[in-house]
Amino acid sequence: MAPLLGRKPYPLVKPLAEPPGPGEEVYIIEHSKEAFRNKEEYEARLERYNERIWTCKSTGSSQLTHKEAWEEEQEVTELLQEEYNSWFEKPILEMVHHNTVSLDKLVEMAWMEILTKYAVGEECDFLVSFLIYYICLNQHSLCIEP
Repeated sequence: MAPLLGRKPYPLVKPLAEPPGPGEEVYIIEHSKEAFRNKEEYEARLERYNERIWTCKSTGSSQLTHKEAWEEEQEVTELLQEEYNSWFEKPILEMVHHNTVSLDKLVEMAWMEILTKYAVGEECDFLVSFLIYYICLNQHSLCIEP
């Protein structure tokens, strides 16, 4: 994900078409891994990236440098991957696709879906007669193991 400039995505520089030759100097922006053969282009991009004009696409935080917005987006992405497993993706994406309700209502609906329903492939534990059982909901069957 790349940070927003204003409210629009700012495209990253395309990767170098050919690998650098022996002795050829390449300038790389560390956080975005963008490579430049031309020092002036590199410095101009770096100067732009150091301005506090960038917005994190994930959180909406503004007045950040490009690096700060980039790192915040990476952090949010990692947090979401840790917190919400892949089995929630399909039901939530189906819910939000072409939905016209308000964002607040949509968030509430998605949250209720996550909290109140089980998804195919979701793993969970439950307690029966003081024994913990492991359940895996498969497409066509329910596996229960002590």
